[in-house]
Amino acid sequence: MVKTSFSDPGISERKPDVVLNVYHEEQCIKKRVAVVFRPGLPELLIGLREHFELVLFTAGRHEYAHEIVTAIHKHVGAAVFNHIVSRDGLSVSAQHKLVVKDLRLLLTPERDIRDIIIVDNKASCFALHISNGVPIKDFEGSMEDRELEVLLPYLLSFRQEEDVRVKIKFDFNLYQHLPRRLTNNSYLAEVPSPSRSPGLHY
Repeated sequence: MVKTSFSDPGISERKPDVVLNVYHEEQCIKKRVAVVFRPGLPELLIGLREHFELVLFTAGRHEYAHEIVTAIHKHVGAAVFNHIVSRDGLSVSAQHKLVVKDLRLLLTPERDIRDIIIVDNKASCFALHISNGVPIKDFEGSMEDRELEVLLPYLLSFRQEEDVRVKIKFDFNLYQHLPRRLTNNSYLAEVPSPSRSPGLHY
């Protein structure tokens, strides 16, 4: 959805849409973050919120995630995200040195894994739930990027699906593209089931 950089200010062929002051935990200081919004972002989020619950699932820290969401809401002109899951709520594979976006954090009696779609540019981030994942190309900051224009009608096509995993598996079959170490049982068993959702914010 966005491209960000702590390098000020030029992160792409265009000027940043907004520059935020965000706390950098490793350096324990406030730093300027340049943000470029992906073309088509307002149309995507406004179009999806009419039919879906939207959750921002990010590897960023809590404060950083909220700053980005606030900037997105201003850019879109509406509060479109229902929840935020930040790095504090992610599962970590120590053996494989990966941070995994564990969709089990989102499950409730009203929210079933059959209804959850995760869109990410790194398939390893949704390796635990590969049949819930829709891959998307990296955003490098170009105004010519049209990925979100293609993504919107595709996601809307899930409105009548009883189990999103069936369609995603048929459309992408991502298992064959992931490294074997991410699809074997030892890796899946290594990531514990979350007992709480510290990164889920409303």
